[in-house]
Amino acid sequence: MAKNFPYFKFTATEWLTGDIVYESLELQGLFINVCALYWQRDGKLTIEDLIRRYKNESLINQLIDRYIWNEQGNILIKFLDEQLIEANHISKVNSDNGKKGAEAKRNKATAKRPLSDSKAILSKEEKEEEEEKELELNKNKNKTKYLDCVFLSDLEFHRLHNEFNENEVNWMIEKLNNYKMSNNRTYSSDYHAIMDWVKNRMQEYKVKFIKDNNTSEVRIATAMKAIENINWDDYTNQL
Repeated sequence: MAKNFPYFKFTATEWLTGDIVYESLELQGLFINVCALYWQRDGKLTIEDLIRRYKNESLINQLIDRYIWNEQGNILIKFLDEQLIEANHISKVNSDNGKKGAEAKRNKATAKRPLSDSKAILSKEEKEEEEEKELELNKNKNKTKYLDCVFLSDLEFHRLHNEFNENEVNWMIEKLNNYKMSNNRTYSSDYHAIMDWVKNRMQEYKVKFIKDNNTSEVRIATAMKAIENINWDDYTNQL
């Protein structure tokens, strides 16, 4: 990451208006050092690494669950995770060049076939479908497949579990999987599809749940907590 992306986005306003400015200068300095190390190591950083490097376990513990998160001994930093996910995507230029190369090879092979052999000539739709499948395989080569066709990197999967509970994550993955299968749809990033319309759809169902159960505004917080344990398959049967 340091070679191709030597710097990460740092918004001065967010820093100056965030809770971190109320901490000691020592803790602020430690946090920005941890961020730099996290970025340089592509997000692969453990609690043990921090203790060994900075030799101040008490100060490190003040960061945990407030500015950094401990996921089974591994460090997670939300705003850097989002940037790492974006940086790991294949550029559109490379993707387009690969698509053009694949199409050129198929066109060359098709030109050698007899014109009378109509079955040997791929239709435009078939070509596009093959190209989409090829790009999908290349794009998701380093990702884990969930269910039939949802692909997430380890970083993306941890990011989902850091923001949602297990029931919610499973529900969103299943709904995206069903939508892609039934509509023959692909996305440049399944993670971003989940964080966009799939997440919004789940929130709509939560609101519907509250209304269906005549939940007053005073009890909304309690209801939202109860929603975390809903069996979504029982409550919703379509996207």
